[in-house]
Amino acid sequence: MSPDPVRRSGDRPEVTNEGPQSQLTQRSTPELWGRLVAAVFALPDVVEAHSQVSPASSRAVFLDDRRDHRAPETGLAPDGRLEPVHLHGVDDTSLHLVLPPERGAELTGLGWAEPHQYGDFGTEFFVYGPRDDVELEAVLGFVREALAFARGEERSAPGVDAADPDGPPGDAADAREHGEQSVADWSFALGDPAAIATPPTPEQSAALERAAASLARARAAYAAAREAAADAEALIIAAHEAGASRDAIATHLDLAYTHVPALVSGERGLLPPIG
Repeated sequence: MSPDPVRRSGDRPEVTNEGPQSQLTQRSTPELWGRLVAAVFALPDVVEAHSQVSPASSRAVFLDDRRDHRAPETGLAPDGRLEPVHLHGVDDTSLHLVLPPERGAELTGLGWAEPHQYGDFGTEFFVYGPRDDVELEAVLGFVREALAFARGEERSAPGVDAADPDGPPGDAADAREHGEQSVADWSFALGDPAAIATPPTPEQSAALERAAASLARARAAYAAAREAAADAEALIIAAHEAGASRDAIATHLDLAYTHVPALVSGERGLLPPIG
């Protein structure tokens, strides 16, 4: 579970009470929304797609390692592919995600969220778009919690701040499962012999190698995604300076994030200027 957030400052934003649930005030800036999208899709083992249940501008977060629901309440589209999170477009900037009811109620009480207007199971929540860097990290932590809930994981790996993009990913939990002694820090997961009292078993060694490889991949993907987000940010700033409308920027960002995998892999120059 993410570290308990502080109360969200200020009043709640205005939200629609009919039609698709959407945020009307206190939206993220286009730049901040773009960074949130890039950070979410840089998380390990997620797949970007169009939402099965939300407007066309929304981005669904699918799991690469799980297509089916372990229970109907762990997704936003119980009759389709597992969709634990979707991000609404730049003209909205909110999210829908699933969480254990008690955790969602806690975030609601702290002003970060409210129940999904059309929820069926009490696990669906509407999270407000972040307004600054601190809120972006908090919202990214809530997304991690939703993905863990969908996978059936009770909490993040021990010692990892869920808002820390450099924290060791899932395979380190496998290493700890095989461990016979308490591990003080993630140097164990990286194979530091000074961090353990006894040599690892063959099962531990294999798990540690997977953990180190997974960590390296996660850090590389995160760095590449940050670079892609910076590209998008530059385009957004140029669009504002050129007087482009919010709709034009939204349309262009839809195109941009369709190509995020290519951007992350290092292909530049795919996106035309915003007219």
